[in-house]
Amino acid sequence: MTRGTSTPAVVVSLVVLSHATAALAQGWSADVSAGRLVEAPLSATVDTNNLIGSLQYDTRREGWVYGAVAAPWGESATFWGAIGTGGRVMLSGSQINGASVGADVGAHGFSFRDRVFDRAGTGGALEAIPFTRFSSGRGFVEGRAGWRGQTLAFEGVRENRGVFETGARSGYGATVHIEGDARWVHASEGTYPFVGAMLAYQGSPVQVWGQVGKWLATDLSERVWALGSNVGVGARTSLWASVRQEAPDPYVASERPHTFG
Repeated sequence: MTRGTSTPAVVVSLVVLSHATAALAQGWSADVSAGRLVEAPLSATVDTNNLIGSLQYDTRREGWVYGAVAAPWGESATFWGAIGTGGRVMLSGSQINGASVGADVGAHGFSFRDRVFDRAGTGGALEAIPFTRFSSGRGFVEGRAGWRGQTLAFEGVRENRGVFETGARSGYGATVHIEGDARWVHASEGTYPFVGAMLAYQGSPVQVWGQVGKWLATDLSERVWALGSNVGVGARTSLWASVRQEAPDPYVASERPHTFG
């Protein structure tokens, strides 16, 4: 995958309202955000200022389904939409003495159209990453290895890309929670290592979290970070905001950045 110099994008979430049903760990959430996007298959060098809205439903068993749409905010921005479903699937009977086995799976579809030249594209992504997790008290350690892939059709050309991903994650704490993350994305042209950490205060009614990370490959060395908070304003509703800086993902199905003219 050829990669040129790019500027990681900053996305600011302006207002988010989340409404949960009475069922445990189940509910709808809706959000509105604005900012520059790093959304496959667009390069981070492209001016993609958008106003984004999304709706997601989370099930009681760590499953989810969502839909999102982005309206252009600027003359050269891009209209796009996406849908997807997936979740964390646990192997029946695998939870023994703090150990569990499962897989993170997901399927996504997206489409986009630029405003300047009226060119459109479509694509999809799949992921299946089995894991083994060991938990004890307030801590856990998780090892994972699996496959991620994407297909992209643009201007009469279809590009497909699949990568094998391995990694480990660990965390500790309840009200104050910290996690570390290390992973390696193995592609045909090389391996892309990533390291990151997250710190969260999960109080009531206020929660605050921060995240930092960095790709360590020679041709992919961008940093990522995020800050966010949410405040409960009722039994089933919360208001939150966040800002994050993203970077290109090495599994994106594209041999070159798309510049849309």
